Parts: sequence; structure tokens; C-alpha cells
Amino acid sequence: MIQPTLDIGILVADGLIVCDLIALMSMEPDWWIELDSTYRERIAQRKELYAQHGIRIVNAMPGSKDACHELAEVVIQFLCTRYPNQFRCDTAGIVHNAILKTQTDIRTADPLVFLLENVPEDFMIVQENKNTGLYHFRAGVSTSAIGWDMTTKISKPLHEIHDPVPYYQEKMQYSMDRCVISYSRWKMSPHTNGFVMLDSSPR
Repeated sequence: MIQPTLDIGILVADGLIVCDLIALMSMEPDWWIELDSTYRERIAQRKELYAQHGIRIVNAMPGSKDACHELAEVVIQFLCTRYPNQFRCDTAGIVHNAILKTQTDIRTADPLVFLLENVPEDFMIVQENKNTGLYHFRAGVSTSAIGWDMTTKISKPLHEIHDPVPYYQEKMQYSMDRCVISYSRWKMSPHTNGFVMLDSSPR
């Protein structure tokens, strides 16, 4: 049985009670990206959100380009291996998505936009600040954030990103910083967030 390490923060604001459950646990690599029957619908929703909100959905800081391309390459390799009937990358660098019937030249495409339009998952990239040793949020694609968007968190170190979380600095900051620093390049360790919102007002 997987034994996750859990941290819980509860925030009360504007009549809402939000319970943020953060879990760190080991992971089976084959489970990294899963596709289901809602794939087409979810991709369409993601594209619509990006068309409406732009950099609030996809954003990247200067200096993060190589990391974005590396992430896209790793994801493509995974998709082509895990779902060979649905994804294929030819020798010319064209990614064929048989589900959406699209072809993307990964050599010229924006890697984060490619992820937005092909993978129903959010991706965040943090990079170390060599002067401080802290890890900063440098790039990503996020369509499912609750209470924040890319423009409000981009460029910030981890402790500032989590500043609204009650008791984060006292109870969680050390563990989170240590966890990121200790990450192995090839070891997958998911960071799972769960939200429970209780709202008595009509919406």
C-alpha cells in the first residue's frame, strides 16, 4: 500500500471554507499521464480557456526555454511509448495525434502550447536560483488552478507561491524545500492537491 506524506491547510475567506490537501507519494511511471473517454472534450476546454485568458493559462519566464522543450520531449516519448496507437513522432519531428487527427512540428511549436493542446494535464516548471538556492516557478501551463493563475505565481519562490496556505511557513516550508532539492532527475514523485469547498451561498 502507498503511504503518502500529507499536509493539510484550511483557509476561510469570502464565505468559503477551502481545505487544501497536499500529498507526496511514490508513483508508478505508467500512471503518469492517463487518457480516458473525456480526452477530446477536455482538450477543447483547455484550448478555449487559453484563447480567453492567454498568459494566465500558459506562461514562461526568460531562461526557461530549454526546460520547456525538455519537458515536451519527455512527455512525447512517454505518450508514444504508452499509447503507440494514439501518438507517433516521425523522424522529421512531427508528432501525430491519431485521436485529434492533428500533426505538430515539435521543432517549431511552442512546447507549452503543444502540451496544452495534446495532454489533459497541467505542468509546472521550477528552477533553482543560483544566488539564493531557492527554487522559483519559471514556466507552466495550468487550466485547473483554484484561486490563482499563472500571472499571480510566476517567478516566485516556493514559499511565496504557498503564502496564502495557513501555517505553510511554520509547518510545511522546510519539508517542501527539502523535497524539491532531493528530487532525482529520473525519479517520479507526484504532488497531489485535493480541494474541498463548502459554500452556503447560491452561485
